[in-house]
Amino acid sequence: MSSLKISAYNYIYKLLLIMVFITIFCSTPAFAGVIETEISLNKGWNMISTWINPVNTSISSILASIEGRYSSVWAYDAVSSEWQYFIPNNPSYPNTLNSIEAGKGYFINMNTEASLKISGNRLLNTDIPLYMGWNLIGYNCSSDQSLEEGLKSIDGKYTQICKYNNSWESFSLNKPDFLNKLNILETEKAYWINVTEDCNLEFPPPPEPPIQALQGPGSSEYKHTAIRLSTYGVNEKQYWIFEPDSPAPDTAPLVVFNHGWMALDPSYYRSWINHITKKGNIVIYPRYQNIVSQPKTFTQNAINSVKEAIQNLQSEGHVKPELDNFAIVGHSVGGLITANMAALYDSNGLPEPKAIMLIQTAKQENFNILTDRLDLIPSSILMLTIIGEEDNLAGDISSKIIYNDT
Repeated sequence: MSSLKISAYNYIYKLLLIMVFITIFCSTPAFAGVIETEISLNKGWNMISTWINPVNTSISSILASIEGRYSSVWAYDAVSSEWQYFIPNNPSYPNTLNSIEAGKGYFINMNTEASLKISGNRLLNTDIPLYMGWNLIGYNCSSDQSLEEGLKSIDGKYTQICKYNNSWESFSLNKPDFLNKLNILETEKAYWINVTEDCNLEFPPPPEPPIQALQGPGSSEYKHTAIRLSTYGVNEKQYWIFEPDSPAPDTAPLVVFNHGWMALDPSYYRSWINHITKKGNIVIYPRYQNIVSQPKTFTQNAINSVKEAIQNLQSEGHVKPELDNFAIVGHSVGGLITANMAALYDSNGLPEPKAIMLIQTAKQENFNILTDRLDLIPSSILMLTIIGEEDNLAGDISSKIIYNDT
């Protein structure tokens, strides 16, 4: 094998290592720093909680994103058996609720539908003290789990648990199973729970993130300290270009990032994209869909945006893309699009990809967009598919189809 081929394969190998690393690592708080969650609120009463430890627990600060759209917030103190409340702009009633904290449950009365944004750090201690009788608690884990698993630490010490989400759902030891409608503890929901004695509810601790390497593809040892961002087009024809800067290289390898379903803004993947770019790669993020787009248009929309982006990158003032160092990464629906791009690149005038990476690829049966010409994917392409062991939404069906048909 020639030294040129060895160099190219070394590059692709390193790129795949970067992608694997950022998939596992960049989503963790150790990498991303402050994290943010968004809680959907219905008009009327909502029972909510947060698994994030807010940077600022002040209630007015936390509720700033829905200011003017709620009428009151309530919490219950199980120690004093008293309600606490916050009613904005109402001097007649001195507010007794001044903060919102992880692990606690809250009632909030909304005047209209809205999304509450809360930022902070991942909660390290998820234990919640409970007091005999009724407690209003938060479910302070970032993913759902079964009621049986979540309440294992207080098994035999509770009699009933319930929540409100437009209607009441409950689980009671005194009811037959077919009447118990509450079986899952959901993230960012709040619950009433009745315990027979003082006890401590211990949720499973969050996973420990790996220690970031000091050097190498997955490290924070960046060639560039800044990113130049530009965007073009609108709606499903919109795309973003991220170029390494400070210093700006003359040329750089090219990575296309195909997003998941309705991730219409690259902010969802920004830590990941920043990492790839600062390592010295250009990243193109094609939007490919809007709210009413038909799935059958997704692949061609993405291809058209990538071709136009490559054309724009050839103009003065941009880092020139190295079209012989071209890779594609796709998440969820983007995984299907990535496979299509790799199969149809030649007939659509795209560079031949050296590597593709498919992460938790969406089920083909839900979108029916996967090309029947996966056999056109060159055997020289390095392909990596990643599935989630407990991912019941995407599963492994599409990953196996793509892997077996190439």
